[in-house]
Amino acid sequence: MDHGAFVATSHRVRKVAEERYSFPLFFNVDYHTEVKPLPQFASPDAKPRPALRAGEHLFAQTAQTFAYLRQRIESGELVLPDGSLELGQFGQQALQDAQ
Repeated sequence: MDHGAFVATSHRVRKVAEERYSFPLFFNVDYHTEVKPLPQFASPDAKPRPALRAGEHLFAQTAQTFAYLRQRIESGELVLPDGSLELGQFGQQALQDAQ
């Protein structure tokens, strides 16, 4: 939505000796919601990012993450939606690749 102007913070879970609690909070949009960069973040120097469907994008990213789903893609048993992005197109990985 911001044409890559803001990059997500890297996050990880560290193993610690003491007990701790976690309260994750996730937000999601409807499967068919179109997500696209906001025009005010467009830069004439940057390659425009395509719009995507939220659910199709989440499905494609999930299917490419897990080995058993990747095997189904490779065998033709599972098909990614048209225009699916490869992993690493957003966040820290995309930022590193751009440098």
